[in-house]
Order: sequence, then structure tokens, then C-alpha cells
Amino acid sequence: MQERYLQRIADLQAQFKLVSSRGPFRFLCNGDPNSVLVAQYFETEPATARFTHDGRTVTAFIQRSGSGSRYGGPSISYWEHQGEASVVWFGRSMKCSTR
Repeated sequence: MQERYLQRIADLQAQFKLVSSRGPFRFLCNGDPNSVLVAQYFETEPATARFTHDGRTVTAFIQRSGSGSRYGGPSISYWEHQGEASVVWFGRSMKCSTR
């Protein structure tokens, strides 16, 4: 239960930009210039990232990863390594790279 409270606090801190952040970073997805994913990383506890794509914005939480950055939430899975990201966005798989 405590973890859910901490995640909710982190989500609000990220939504309202109450803590330091890196980004936003723009990724071009599936080679389509009209398909852009925007990522912004927040120094919350636990660490969060806000992702915007296709008119939707979601908050995802850091997950364990052997390399790169991995974030997840109910509607998104995001793994980025060296400028390349594998993303599942509301059930749709995408390959994204920094523009």
C-alpha cells in the first residue's frame, strides 16, 4: 500500500513539474515523421518519466534493467538504450530513435 502512495506522489510531482527533470527528448517512431514520442525524466522517488504520443500523456515508473533505461505503466512499456527505444504504447509496438 505504501508503494502506491509513493507512486501517486511521484506522479503528481511529475505532472505538475514540481521536481527537477531532464528533457524533453523527442523520438521519431517507426520512421514516420508524424509519429513522435516525447520523453521527460523526473527526479522523483521512485523515478518517473512522462511520455507523450498521439495526443496522450502518461506517467511511467522506473523498472529494473541490465542496461539502458526501462519504464513501465499500465499503458506503456519503454526501454531505451543508446538513443534507440522499444516502446509498447497502448498495445502498439514501436521502434523509436532520437531525432
